[in-house]
Amino acid sequence: MDVKASEIRAFLNDSSADSSLDHAFADGRVVILRIEPTRTLTATSEHAEYYSTDQKMILSGGQPAVVDSTRGTTKGKLLTYWANDDKLLVNGAKKEPVSTRLLKRESHGHE
Repeated sequence: MDVKASEIRAFLNDSSADSSLDHAFADGRVVILRIEPTRTLTATSEHAEYYSTDQKMILSGGQPAVVDSTRGTTKGKLLTYWANDDKLLVNGAKKEPVSTRLLKRESHGHE
């Protein structure tokens, strides 16, 4: 995952034997890019949180959006994405409905 933002704060695991990332916060024009062999995910918001144990990313502030090159675009007040399950939870707000634009799959009929 590639993360760009005005400010990024990373917190490492407490164990002296393990200095891996525990969680991170990003603020200000956050752009998160995840490139996989079959697709690309681009997430944008004003604030993002990442928790490595659950591979969970929480997007809030501004106009959070996730653009999936194979599935489409999702926007909402709060977006939570679990990379290990490829699951996206979308929360809207009053008078700000959730927006999802799905990409149409091409039909491959069998004759």
